[in-house]
Amino acid sequence: MTARIDIAATLAGLPAFPQLQGKRVRLRGPRSDDAAALFALFSDPAVMRYWSRPPMTTLGEAQGLIGEMLDSFEQRTLLNWMVTTRDDDEVIGTCTLFRIDARHRHAEVGYALRSDRWGRGIANDAVALMLDWAFRRLDLQRIEADIDPANDGSR
Repeated sequence: MTARIDIAATLAGLPAFPQLQGKRVRLRGPRSDDAAALFALFSDPAVMRYWSRPPMTTLGEAQGLIGEMLDSFEQRTLLNWMVTTRDDDEVIGTCTLFRIDARHRHAEVGYALRSDRWGRGIANDAVALMLDWAFRRLDLQRIEADIDPANDGSR
């Protein structure tokens, strides 16, 4: 019988934000210079249509979000990756693993992608990279996404 991975210890032992490389996208940790790209993403009414908060209205909100993402990583409560293009590091979305429950080996996933990139399978690629990492590295058994049933693209 294989020993179970200690999720909390694995998260605590991460030396830095995990970098995940796919064929078309890369997932990396947030940086302060990502604020303008995050603001462009989260101020777009199309992107925010099914989100649980209204669109951002100031760059300061995006700067604050980056601070929250970095703090959450330091506390190992969630991982919020920046989705970038593979070749030029342009931030085109986010992919988040949150509500990580070590006892029940469960977590939730959330994601957002710039509307000019919709319909190309990019969000699918990003989420698949994250899921592969979470199942293999953390030995999670269940990961859920809560979406609005009217959000056909996400569904």
